[in-house]
Amino acid sequence: MDWKSLEGWRFGWPGPDTSYAPRPEHWMRYGCGKLISEIDQTIVEPAEVEVTSEAGYELLCSYNWQDDEEQASIIVPGGPPKWTPPPLPTQVRSDKGGFHYMDQNEYRAPGWTFEPVFQALSYMQPQMRLNNVDVIVNGNSLRRLLDFEVRGNFEKVSTKYQPGLECSSGHHRVIRYQLGDLNCAVRFECDAYLDDGNKTAAEAFFPSDAVVTPHSHPSQASNNSNTSPPIPQTAYQALPSHRTEEEQDDEERIKVIIGGGQVDSSSKLVEIKTSGIRKKVTPGHHVAQLWFGRTSYLCEAKHDYGNFQKISCTDMKDRFKEWENRHQDSLRKLVTLLTELKGVVSTTAYEAAVLVCENHEPIRIYESNEPMEILPQPLKAKFWGATTKNESWEEEDMDF
Repeated sequence: MDWKSLEGWRFGWPGPDTSYAPRPEHWMRYGCGKLISEIDQTIVEPAEVEVTSEAGYELLCSYNWQDDEEQASIIVPGGPPKWTPPPLPTQVRSDKGGFHYMDQNEYRAPGWTFEPVFQALSYMQPQMRLNNVDVIVNGNSLRRLLDFEVRGNFEKVSTKYQPGLECSSGHHRVIRYQLGDLNCAVRFECDAYLDDGNKTAAEAFFPSDAVVTPHSHPSQASNNSNTSPPIPQTAYQALPSHRTEEEQDDEERIKVIIGGGQVDSSSKLVEIKTSGIRKKVTPGHHVAQLWFGRTSYLCEAKHDYGNFQKISCTDMKDRFKEWENRHQDSLRKLVTLLTELKGVVSTTAYEAAVLVCENHEPIRIYESNEPMEILPQPLKAKFWGATTKNESWEEEDMDF
């Protein structure tokens, strides 16, 4: 959705009172005004346009958050760590009591959680305009809305950031694709990438003594290169000449470090999952997350009280079509839901609203009782200004 209807989206689970917001200090309802709409999942109709991943996607930008306690800092473009699994078996200490991000973007950029996206976009795609983008959203939010209708230390020891990115605390990227008839820009966090080189998929994923479990398919390497269109180096190196004094002032909120990462192909991205060896989890449990992020590979590591003995990897690309066919009705309802939410928010006084999901209750939308900003004004003007050729949806821009 455009930035006006994007402002103020928050997911939460309120108390029993559903007609009026509880006392203002309740963090979930901060800024809530009157209840303006309810959407019952039982009456949401599927959209007419088929939802499919076959249309491809376009990488818009990427960035890595840096471990900088003095100032919020990102490196642009970012890069995921390399998948470097240790020989098995291996013992990994418990991560209980450690610090874990529920939402690193919210923690490091409170209030303006999408600002790092647009700072990165300013350098990587300075001429882009987003006037025709219907929805800008986190992948996790899409999964929650779809459900409206279902890691820890091992990751640290099995991945390694490349030179220039060693101080990273997370890699994020934004891709654009069609969701039915909606043009969506989706942000997600990536765990790792596969450096296959001249190796087969099995050799790249597994050390020589790793155990491949029966449900994994490491040998089914796709013949589709899925290489993301390269983003010219000059795009972000030349940008400072385009930046206004206001934009430079706003940049003080987030320090941007240029040139550390590479624009890796999305076809090599890896999602890492860990679970106890007695827990029965199949790759199918994670398809939705990988589908919304167009992440190709799923790595599952099984442990017995921290002792990892089995690692399995599945090439998930071949499963996307089957999954979207099986969930086509729900995906089309998701499109209907997003369209309706966009319309409701655009009619509010401040063009901002708070969305509340509570278990299987109807979605409740509350009007914001105060203006809500999600981006600095110069960034809004920059990306929703006059249209350019980058605004159109071109098939040749897509990654298949």
